[in-house]
Amino acid sequence: MGPKATAKNRKRREKKRERNAREAEEEGQSSSLAQSSSLQETAAPAGQQELSIESNEAPSQYSGVAQSSAMPPPTPSNNPTPCVPGTSWNAQSYQAPPDDTGESLRQALTELQIGLNHDDVGSKHKLCANYFPIKVNIGIIFQYPLTIVRMGDNERGINRNQKKRVVHILMQKLNEANHQTAMATNYHDQILSDSGNLKAENFEIPGEVIIDYYDEYQSHPPPNPSQFQITISQPKALRYDLLFRDLSLESDVHADYPDKEDAINALNIIFSYGPYQASFADNPTTTPSTNVPRLTTVGGHRFYGVVRPQDSGKTATGRTLNHFRPTLDRHSILGFSRSVRSHKGERGSLNLNINTATAIFYREGTVSQLIQHWRDNTRDFTDQALASYLSGVTVRTMYHSNDQNYLTTICGVPRRAQGPSPNREAQDDNTRMRAPGYNGDQLVRDYFFSTYNIRSSSAVRVVMIGNPRDPSYAPANQLWVLPGQMYRDPLEKPFGAIRPSLDNRQKILDLGPRLFYEAGSKGAGEFQLELSQEMLQVPVNKLEAPLIEYAASNINRRTNLQGLDKGKWNLRDCAFSKTPTQPIKWTCFALTQSPVPVPDGKVGAFQDKFDKALKSYGVRLTYNPLPTGITNMSPWCYQYTGRRGLEELFAKISAGGFRMVILLLPKKDPELYGAIKKICDTSVGIVSICHVMQMVGRSLEPKSDANFFGNLCLKANLKLTSSSVSTVNQRLRTVPPILTGVCMIMGIDVTHPGPWSYHRAPSVAAVVGSMDSSFAQWPASLRANYPRSANDKKKKEAMEEVVPLKTMVLERLRDFNRRNPNIPLKRLIVYRDGLSESQFRMCQERELASINAALDEFTQENQNVKPKVLLICTVKRHQTRLFPIPGQQTNPMLTKTPDEGAPNNPRPGTWVSDRITYGEGNDFFLYSHQAIQGTARPTHYVILHNEEKHELKTIAQMTHQLCYLFGRATRSVSVCPAAYYADLACDRARHYVRRFYHAPNAHGPRETFDTERDGPEFDRLLRPHDNIKGTMFYI
Repeated sequence: MGPKATAKNRKRREKKRERNAREAEEEGQSSSLAQSSSLQETAAPAGQQELSIESNEAPSQYSGVAQSSAMPPPTPSNNPTPCVPGTSWNAQSYQAPPDDTGESLRQALTELQIGLNHDDVGSKHKLCANYFPIKVNIGIIFQYPLTIVRMGDNERGINRNQKKRVVHILMQKLNEANHQTAMATNYHDQILSDSGNLKAENFEIPGEVIIDYYDEYQSHPPPNPSQFQITISQPKALRYDLLFRDLSLESDVHADYPDKEDAINALNIIFSYGPYQASFADNPTTTPSTNVPRLTTVGGHRFYGVVRPQDSGKTATGRTLNHFRPTLDRHSILGFSRSVRSHKGERGSLNLNINTATAIFYREGTVSQLIQHWRDNTRDFTDQALASYLSGVTVRTMYHSNDQNYLTTICGVPRRAQGPSPNREAQDDNTRMRAPGYNGDQLVRDYFFSTYNIRSSSAVRVVMIGNPRDPSYAPANQLWVLPGQMYRDPLEKPFGAIRPSLDNRQKILDLGPRLFYEAGSKGAGEFQLELSQEMLQVPVNKLEAPLIEYAASNINRRTNLQGLDKGKWNLRDCAFSKTPTQPIKWTCFALTQSPVPVPDGKVGAFQDKFDKALKSYGVRLTYNPLPTGITNMSPWCYQYTGRRGLEELFAKISAGGFRMVILLLPKKDPELYGAIKKICDTSVGIVSICHVMQMVGRSLEPKSDANFFGNLCLKANLKLTSSSVSTVNQRLRTVPPILTGVCMIMGIDVTHPGPWSYHRAPSVAAVVGSMDSSFAQWPASLRANYPRSANDKKKKEAMEEVVPLKTMVLERLRDFNRRNPNIPLKRLIVYRDGLSESQFRMCQERELASINAALDEFTQENQNVKPKVLLICTVKRHQTRLFPIPGQQTNPMLTKTPDEGAPNNPRPGTWVSDRITYGEGNDFFLYSHQAIQGTARPTHYVILHNEEKHELKTIAQMTHQLCYLFGRATRSVSVCPAAYYADLACDRARHYVRRFYHAPNAHGPRETFDTERDGPEFDRLLRPHDNIKGTMFYI
């Protein structure tokens, strides 16, 4: 907790003690006598051990139950002195109750939770957060750990759907033996219950049970089923009075609870259990086409409605968002996410964070129907495109008798050019398969006719199912696509995902709380939890916008820089602060694959306008046409022929003394763009800027509006820095105190391989670092990021940790020192991007140690005092949103007019430091940008190391001002540029290693990355050319 927050809490506690003392004196009693009386009235029964607040042990009240690592806390007596909201709880009146699960423990929880959220931390304004207060009325929840292994062939492992089904079968058995007992599970590794003595009919608990596997569309296990052994371990008691003591900042109440994370996670599981149960088919005697669950889940914390035939496009979470286009192959569906959030305060609190989510789901039906819908809505009919679309989709076979059909997964499509019709797509009449019990192979059509008496009237597309290393073939019309499966293409955005703030708020209020909570129902209701139906109101404050400046081109420049509090400004009449001083040659041309796609003169006109725009912003470059021997179509157009042709082209341009080239591209083509960046950045070392032309009539033309050329100039100036001049677009007129002196800022991020990458390919880490007090130039270091050991490969934390961080930080420090000789660095501020809450400890313990090791070596090299470190985590992928308070007509913290951005969103500079934060004075939510559309999302900043003890507001103000220095825009951005630039550097690195990161195989399994074979090339691809490695080549 920061010093300011500590002082405030201390003052509040002192005022409350004084008020309590005055009230006691008015009643004719001193507070000390009242305490003594309370202790006498609640003396422990004979034989019952009394517990003090410092106790570390207690006798267990539960046979067969593993107690949590901390001892049960002092709990209130059956007749405690009632607490008044806002007053202190007298811990000395507590003792061990005779029954921890009885009224005394519930009374303790009541007293620990009253008086919540009464502190406004001096704010005049409030907004609603999508947090719903939770009241806990149960004292103990028992956690039963589960271990699941496959019998007979443990090396095969268990996929996620199998594990869910196995636990579902186990829960059915436990429900039959434990009537009127509350239970819940995450369908993965634990069961929760309000009982410490669960029973079972045919096995012991704790103990082991063998489950015969059958899917939810089968009424009983098939012959010789797969078997799974589940070990149910001894339960652990999770104490919620202990949890609330941990969340209390009162010195006479607070006590650390080692099982805090388990206790909070248990509540997450319980709130998810009700909707999770609705994600299973409820009638095992019917087929998937008629037995459709109400909901589907992603990760157990996001739930979406499922389109069921009988509901006419309506789902449990609302109507499909693209229902007006019934021919589409996918549904866009609204869903909701949940997360239990804890807050430390004078009275700790728990809230359920509920937010909307939108995702795309495959349409239910046969795979043939799905393929036809796909063909009607795509322009890419290649096998690779189809395999990418279908791979991973779970289907149920339709060619066996009902109970013999089974679930499997599509893993690709067969190769073409098989059978009598070469070069045709793989169909049942031209695709051969190895047939069980048949000597040799035969056509898919013949096999299915002879084995299952199935023959289609026309040719049917064939797909591969099962294990990609040994797949089976099946006609697409004999496979049924199960409903509720998410389509996971990151490039395709769900229709209707962008919603206005008020619309989002209303959807959350109408559907969110009742999705996760219904009194008396399975899940939270059974466990005696209560959930408010109203959003939490939180105090908000406003940070001042900074003053930024450019070099003056005329006296009117300041007029255009007014209104910075709206998060945007105008470049008109402004010149960049620093521009290249040496002559720089540049050229411009269009790349094309067809004969004259760009009308004569259009590229020349583009070149003239860009040259004029550069000069208007103070950037004076020298345009030259392409060197002799390159032009092969017109003075401005070049027809490229593959990667080798591009390499020859850029080599000639570089040899001609050009430092920058503007390329006009015919279309968005990741392969072409990646090849250009890889060649220019790593092979020849020239600055490249790409622009995708637009169709005008039947020809391609580049854009020509003033705003476009302004943005292009911003990017060009930043890229053209040199050893003699660090180019600067805008700078802060007044630097915040924390950035005074010699200060350096770094940003750290990691990008990971995707589903089409080499198996076990390494991640890529990026570290960017500022170079001077203008905070405009941020060169980058890139490295392959291999996990520390082979055992870590499956651990998300191991993949995220930047293992070569010391080397990368040291590289940035030395570069800073070269540009600022004889000026000792005083402070290093690090923004770490991309971490989840569970990875904060890794960052504090391992990555901070690497940063300090780099600073130690850097300090020894330069014989300086070691710089102080401020380490801040930026979290963007969270679900916290702020909304207007229902019924409130006006609020100065919200946008109103279109000029201010999307209406009813917090204004830039809005920040929150209480109620929805962790409550220890080390984190805040900040809106530093103007939302152009939809509902704005704040960035969550978490301070992990604060060596100089800067105040929270000082750090927030610094971060907000830095967001106005993102050099590629005339707007403030939503996240600190240090983190933003590190993210961009990671994106650029993905293009360099595209060979490993985008290597799909439509006809078989992915290749596996071999460190000895592939590692040297992977490392080499991440090395920028010496000509540009000290620049912002990635922007």
